[in-house]
Amino acid sequence: MKEEIVHMTKYLEFWRVESNLTAKRYEVRGKTDRLGDQFVLGQIEYCLAWQSYVLVPTASTQWSRSCLQDVVKFIEGVEAGRI
Repeated sequence: MKEEIVHMTKYLEFWRVESNLTAKRYEVRGKTDRLGDQFVLGQIEYCLAWQSYVLVPTASTQWSRSCLQDVVKFIEGVEAGRI
């Protein structure tokens, strides 16, 4: 499957990177910086144990409250079928 950006916020981009019949997987990336670099900050994937999409952050990343709120809103949109 081709990667595609599905949602953007002030600081984050959400990319669909993998799908199967039952669940989609997304990468959370920081917006491209002035040097053209972009970093994967984590993945959003379906967790069977929680029966919900969850954030799996990349090691050593730090998350502000507003970025976490953006992730929550994104997950709510995925689960509601809006994304």
